[in-house]
Amino acid sequence: MPYWFFPIATLRIPAPANACTPGLNREWRLASDLTIRHSFVPRIPKGSHTAMPELPAAYRTAPFDEHCAPRRLLRLFNGKWTTMVLHTLHLLGGSSRPGHLLRSIPDLSKKMMTQTLRELEQAGLIARTVQQIMPPVVEYSLTEMGQKFIEPIEMLYHWGIEHADLLDRVTAAQHTAKAAMKNQLEKTLQP
Repeated sequence: MPYWFFPIATLRIPAPANACTPGLNREWRLASDLTIRHSFVPRIPKGSHTAMPELPAAYRTAPFDEHCAPRRLLRLFNGKWTTMVLHTLHLLGGSSRPGHLLRSIPDLSKKMMTQTLRELEQAGLIARTVQQIMPPVVEYSLTEMGQKFIEPIEMLYHWGIEHADLLDRVTAAQHTAKAAMKNQLEKTLQP
């Protein structure tokens, strides 16, 4: 694949306090002055990428504020266990008791599961039902919004399964680079 060599300039651009302007904080940290950096960028053959749907003009021109729908949606993905809990709840038929849910997800602690379930309940993705019997029985189920939210999560899971070899190569390359940096640091620190 041919590579193009070109300088990348970054410039601090004042943005409104509530703006979430796409592209400002991507690859390079903003500098207080003009900084020239060089980068090798792979050339993508024309027509080889999937066309993205056109966004409405309001989304393309207006800066995203803190409470815009895309930011609120992405905030739901912040938790480490959020997608796993939703995915597992979906696989268990849309509802489950906490103990069964905990046994279904390896490495998930009871504390983290409780915290994740509370966050998902506050977000409106799951509902908590307590049956008034002795002992009380608690059950969590996907809400209507949660059932709609599960669709893109399932798409991501299927993409991950289909591209597992690619993800494994990327992870291996990251570990190799990290080990090389560690070895180089150890060599420089040795007398």
